[in-house]
Amino acid sequence: MSLLLFALSVAAISLTLIVSPFRNSAIDKFSRSIPAHLESPMILMPRPLEEPILSRKDFWILKSYKKAFDSLRRFNRDRYDQLLKGRQGLLDSLNYLLGANHY
Repeated sequence: MSLLLFALSVAAISLTLIVSPFRNSAIDKFSRSIPAHLESPMILMPRPLEEPILSRKDFWILKSYKKAFDSLRRFNRDRYDQLLKGRQGLLDSLNYLLGANHY
C-alpha cells in the first residue's frame, strides 16, 4: 500500500513538473528579460560606398601593378616570393581596393 502511495505521489510531482512550464507564459517572461544590446544583429554589414575609394588614375596604376605582380608570379617565382616576404596582406589589400572601385 505504501509503495502504491509513493508511486502515485512521484507520478503527480513528475507530471506537475512537466506541465507547469507550459501553463505559465515563460516565453513572454524570457523575451522581456533579453538585454537591449542582444536584440541588435551581431553581424553588421558595412554600407556600400557612394563614391569610389580611388581616383581613376590610381585605380589603373594599381591594376597595372597587380597585372605585373601576377606576371612575376608566373615567370619568376623566386622574385615574387622575395617581394611578398614581410608584406603579409599586400595582395589582399590590393584586391580589396580594386574590388571596391568599379571603373
